[in-house]
Amino acid sequence: MISGIVDTAHTLAVRHTEGDHPDLDAARRAALRGLEIDETAEVPYRDWMNIEWGAGNGTGVRKAITRLQQIAPTGLPPHAPGGTDLTCTWAW
Repeated sequence: MISGIVDTAHTLAVRHTEGDHPDLDAARRAALRGLEIDETAEVPYRDWMNIEWGAGNGTGVRKAITRLQQIAPTGLPPHAPGGTDLTCTWAW
């Protein structure tokens, strides 16, 4: 049941970012709702970071990374090149 809710939040976040006039506030709310349901789910964090990046909000990206690091101190999955160090060096 929880994974279904997180999947729905992901779908809403993605749909709100698509099209000519994305609604990043609604997308952000959907991603954060997914995290309220399951703070350990990877997809809402990815959605949140992408939304903040799309909004040009470097502070928001860092906030998402910090929150992720708090619940998973080892950082991003090993398949992410450079782990969290890479994400923190993005040009804003």
